[in-house]
Amino acid sequence: MKTEKLKAESYKLVLLDSHAIIHRAYHALPEFATSKGEPTGALYGLVAMLLKIIMDLKPNFIVACFDLPGPTHRHEAYEAYKSGRAKTDDNLILQLERAKDVFKAFGIPIYSHLGFEADDIIVVPVSTVKYVWNRYVFQILFGGMNIKSFFP
Repeated sequence: MKTEKLKAESYKLVLLDSHAIIHRAYHALPEFATSKGEPTGALYGLVAMLLKIIMDLKPNFIVACFDLPGPTHRHEAYEAYKSGRAKTDDNLILQLERAKDVFKAFGIPIYSHLGFEADDIIVVPVSTVKYVWNRYVFQILFGGMNIKSFFP
């Protein structure tokens, strides 16, 4: 059977490993806070990065993927997974939760699933796109890219 090459429209889908991006912003930027003392430095970095991605990449779709607290399938496979990591700062935890409000304000859907990390969840839309929309060309960008160029 002869396969025909289709000239497809090009769509950009940006997949965000939100936990990794917010964590990077938290450690890269000053500790901003509201007048009530609520930490906002990582949120500032997230908003600045989203604006830059929207303006520079002009994506058709953006999806935010989040880690959830608790063990994952990786912990089941390897008991010592992340055992050497320090406890997450309370101020970072607050901003990870508030980041969901930022994504909602931008109209960006949020995906997470108990037992899976954001980078595991990123695989799902990629697989779906390849399977369902195989006549289109998607450019997929996620938390593993050189995200530093999108921070202020």
